[in-house]
Amino acid sequence: MRRTLLPAAAVLLALTSCASHEEDGLREDLAAVTAEDQVASEELAVAGEEPLVPVEVTADLVDPEGSTVGTAWMRDTDNGSELELRVSGLTPGTHPVTVHAVGTCDPAQGFAAVGDVVAELPGVLVLDGGVGTLTTLVGPEPLEDLLAGDGVAAVVQESEGAAAPPVATRVACAAFTG
Repeated sequence: MRRTLLPAAAVLLALTSCASHEEDGLREDLAAVTAEDQVASEELAVAGEEPLVPVEVTADLVDPEGSTVGTAWMRDTDNGSELELRVSGLTPGTHPVTVHAVGTCDPAQGFAAVGDVVAELPGVLVLDGGVGTLTTLVGPEPLEDLLAGDGVAAVVQESEGAAAPPVATRVACAAFTG
């Protein structure tokens, strides 16, 4: 029995010795890659450049009663900031869309606190089923600049063909803040 244990112990000792050397090699490789990544990050910081990270924010579109009538997204693109709207439950027709300087949508105030108009956008076409989508460029500014400070709000007005008072009626709002 001693004769079989001795060779088995020798094999086990040899295998653990090899594993230890392989682990040391892996640790050295990992340390080298980590050091290279650190140098690359420091070079970017010295050059004043940061890696580009896509930015996107999402908000619910709410109506004057506070019910959700869709979803809105703002995101960075190569050409500037983009707005995407998906609405449901609105009257059919083309609804003008504006972006305002304050990222708040208080239904109790009829969305009056949204501030000045920053951008007038194409209208969202709502079909007979009450649904519509719009994807459009807001402007050349990066999203980070639009959201700085008080943020922005996307406001959907009553359809252009609807019998509405002279002042546009705001039917939906989405608030975006940084």
